[in-house]
Amino acid sequence: MITRISHAAFIVKDVDRSLHFYSRVLGFKKLYELAGEAKGVKFKSVYLQISRNQFLELFPGGTTESPWGMQKIGFSHLCLEVDNLDESVDQMRANGIPFLIPPCIGQDRTRLFWVEDPDGNKIEFMQFQPDSMQVQFSQ
Repeated sequence: MITRISHAAFIVKDVDRSLHFYSRVLGFKKLYELAGEAKGVKFKSVYLQISRNQFLELFPGGTTESPWGMQKIGFSHLCLEVDNLDESVDQMRANGIPFLIPPCIGQDRTRLFWVEDPDGNKIEFMQFQPDSMQVQFSQ
């Protein structure tokens, strides 16, 4: 039985720049680095802890950017649940992170905003409300 999403992984252009964003700005804890080979391809990765059993894995060395779009098949965005959206908004402003979508109430009645990481990956921050559709439909 599947119990949760364990981790998401991004291929990044500049791992130091990404580590600064995810560790210093968002507060993820760097746990460890891996290096190995899979199917003849050498790799390195950095593992970051988001919460108790949820992680983000960064693979350095990306060279090709992919345009984002709502018709593009594949990854769209990472959504992070927060317990205080106002604190997250203040954190983004204090670090000079621009909003793609400023703080608002979404169609699903959650409080949210969107930003980008240094490689343009979209990140949504979401705080559930008692009338949020996720809360109402996941009883």
